[in-house]
Amino acid sequence: MRAFLLTITIVLLGVSIAHAQLQKQKKWKIGLNRFSSGVTYKYETNFRENVSDTTFTKISKNSSGNISNTEFMVEYIFFGLMGLEINFNLTPGIRNFTFETPNEKIGDIVEEVKSSALYGVNFYFSDHTSPGFKFFAGILTGSFLVTHTYSNGGDRPATLTTEEEALLADNFKSSQTSNITVPVQIIKGGMDWIREAVGFRFQVSAIQGSETKTSSALNKTKLSEKQTETVTLSGGATLGIFGHF
Repeated sequence: MRAFLLTITIVLLGVSIAHAQLQKQKKWKIGLNRFSSGVTYKYETNFRENVSDTTFTKISKNSSGNISNTEFMVEYIFFGLMGLEINFNLTPGIRNFTFETPNEKIGDIVEEVKSSALYGVNFYFSDHTSPGFKFFAGILTGSFLVTHTYSNGGDRPATLTTEEEALLADNFKSSQTSNITVPVQIIKGGMDWIREAVGFRFQVSAIQGSETKTSSALNKTKLSEKQTETVTLSGGATLGIFGHF
């Protein structure tokens, strides 16, 4: 009887220890991030103001702003101090703006910024397997697809007379679309607040990513000048929530 009770005690103690270890060794985080980034778009081309012009005028337009993407995040923790992370874009960031010359609209522009799969590593400054505040630094790599859709190109102000309009060349297409893939390196730091089975993330990031595209596919209606676009991405902040198990 004494041996039986001793065996039961050992078994229960082993189960308790194993359960405690399982409670500590939470290695997965799966959740959603709201990722923000700055973006600058620069557009350059040549055009003729009048049909009779023999020389071209260079124009340069740019627009800067911020976009926010929703991402699905998965992270696996090794040794409680290092995490391998991969993010998948769920919704793109969108901006709207207009480029114009004094006498003619280049276009009303919709800019859409969407990341590919971003993957990288995080390094934690304290044991990640227990609840509490966990500070980290990390890197991500991947790319963003940036799409610009132009509409209403070639529109002219209502103040122009028919004679003035006749002097203008058809400089800009009524509509056009371009796609630019921007490779990025993201350096980030932040904090996870882990509460048993759920956690919250705050991080800031610096993004190194810029790409220039010169394309004859964007030719204007009657002219053959190329158009050059440059997209530059910068850093931002991320808020997230995840399950921890």
